[in-house]
Amino acid sequence: MIKIGMMGAHGTGKTSMAQAMIDGPFSQFSLVPSTARQIKAYGYPINREATELSQILVPLLRMVDEAEAFTDRHNRMYKRGLISDRTLVDSLAYTMYQNANVWDSGALIEHVTFRLAKMHINTYGILLYFPIYWDNVDDGVRDPDEQYRREIDNNIKTILELLDIRYYTVPNVSPEIRAEWLVTRAMQADEENARHWMSVFQNML
Repeated sequence: MIKIGMMGAHGTGKTSMAQAMIDGPFSQFSLVPSTARQIKAYGYPINREATELSQILVPLLRMVDEAEAFTDRHNRMYKRGLISDRTLVDSLAYTMYQNANVWDSGALIEHVTFRLAKMHINTYGILLYFPIYWDNVDDGVRDPDEQYRREIDNNIKTILELLDIRYYTVPNVSPEIRAEWLVTRAMQADEENARHWMSVFQNML
């Protein structure tokens, strides 16, 4: 099974694309939803109100949710992969903001989240980065402050560069076209990988 991870600040279209993928060309994939909404449902604060405890729960719950979906017997038999609405890169970006602007002593939380992100990012076969293309929407879960969203986006780009992560940048089109675009990109990636390993094999002869 292949894992597709979605990275980006809130309000950039990750959930909409994930649903379009499930409803379209990725119907044989299982969706792992956002963990922040789960944590909020249990009464823990998120976004700029997040505490050290609620924030460290985000990457931990993300890893548990993905592991459960990956090892689920039904998914193993009938699904071709997982679509993860968020990754630990996102968790680290929000943690970095909290440690720099809100908490008095969040260095350990950031350090642990960084190590978890660095370790876990290698479990994804495809990673997608969602830039900010449009204005934010206040839906009761997302923080409506645009400057906050921009800082999260900057943190994500910093992490991607720091960890030398390979990713595809999602274009500014509808969720349905984004899903079709990813099909094309995945096919191109398969061809590139095949050429790479053929070259490696030929050089060994």
